[in-house]
Amino acid sequence: MGPEVYWPADDEQGVGQRSFVVRSHVPAEELTRAIRELVHRVDPNQAVANVKTMDDLISTSIAQPRFNMALLVSFAGIALVLACVGIYGVVAYSVALRRQEIGVRMALGATRGQISMLFLQRTLAAALIGVACGGAATLLVTRLLRSQLYGVEPNNPMTFLIAVLLLLMPVLVASLRPALQAASVDPVEALRTE
Repeated sequence: MGPEVYWPADDEQGVGQRSFVVRSHVPAEELTRAIRELVHRVDPNQAVANVKTMDDLISTSIAQPRFNMALLVSFAGIALVLACVGIYGVVAYSVALRRQEIGVRMALGATRGQISMLFLQRTLAAALIGVACGGAATLLVTRLLRSQLYGVEPNNPMTFLIAVLLLLMPVLVASLRPALQAASVDPVEALRTE
């Protein structure tokens, strides 16, 4: 295919700005220099300005959406940290309230692992209920989001699986320390305070 030139339909006089797209394997700086030299050989008074690579044009065109997405991700990260702090607080409070129950369970033969798993299971069960409700709502809303997705199908199972894991990992991390603290309760001390 040879060179092609497209003239704007609204430019009847033949004057105005012209844009050229050049495809080449030559580095952009060398190509820009060569194009300027050729244009100045034909018309020394002709200006060559706003030379940009296609990567620059694409980067400029998506700069605002990229900034919006970075802002959204940072707010989501802050929300996730706050949720982890809240989960940690709730589980730690639950451990503190049930200290005597933990002492009784340990006195009756419950192992530290069983006590830790008791709190982890309750926390993860609540988190799984929340993820299931959120997943169901997401499946219902995907038709509205279809136009916002690029390179991902709206009902992609792998995307859902990754999202579930990304939501459950912080829950597990936030509830792990209080659960381990529950397992380290001394049964004698817990029963003595009763």
